[in-house]
Amino acid sequence: MYTLTAADFADTGQWRMILNIRKDGLDAWLENTVRAGIPPQKLCEVSWEEDPAMLLKHLEEAVYENPRLLDDFATRIILFDEHTLFIPEEITEESEKTEGEIYQQIYDAESSDIMYETKGGITGVWSMGPGIRSFLLRTFPGARLSNNLLEGVDKALKNPMGWHLTANVRRNEADVIVTVNGKLMAASTRKIQEENDLEKIIDETLAAFGINRDNTVMIINREESEE
Repeated sequence: MYTLTAADFADTGQWRMILNIRKDGLDAWLENTVRAGIPPQKLCEVSWEEDPAMLLKHLEEAVYENPRLLDDFATRIILFDEHTLFIPEEITEESEKTEGEIYQQIYDAESSDIMYETKGGITGVWSMGPGIRSFLLRTFPGARLSNNLLEGVDKALKNPMGWHLTANVRRNEADVIVTVNGKLMAASTRKIQEENDLEKIIDETLAAFGINRDNTVMIINREESEE
């Protein structure tokens, strides 16, 4: 296996930065785009207490306290927001309303704070909070802004025929996605405190469609903890 050198790390052209931003922290990783087989390299990780009113301040401080985040990497920013709305592509094409206006019919957010991306014929729309979008566009010009739940939906839509439930489980929440024959039926981020919470959410979600675990392919992905 190739051994990375200081020169490799200094060469921003051979790395892609993945920046994950959550309500209670962020972590950043470097993916090598030149040499296959090199695992992602952790750049930094910062945690803070979840407080919507303080999110922008926490994010600004975390970025400026880790200046390597500002290096000239190709960057993809993945935002974790439970208030994500999915709109079929045909709706966005036919509606006179913009993605942001449709989102505002469900959630309270300023137009300047709303982000969206389209994958597989579905548009995901979200807003992390006041000032977040403007800060990211200003601080990481050219970065691609994406949404964690939308990324999960995009992968789930590639499941084979039949009913599938995918649960992507993190420390205190889970993304629960239901697909059937390559079509999205449901996707949401739910808070969990213990394992039994996840089990209840799964059963309630399946029951809403009149199905159960016996006729559903279950896919449970758990985020690895370094603790």
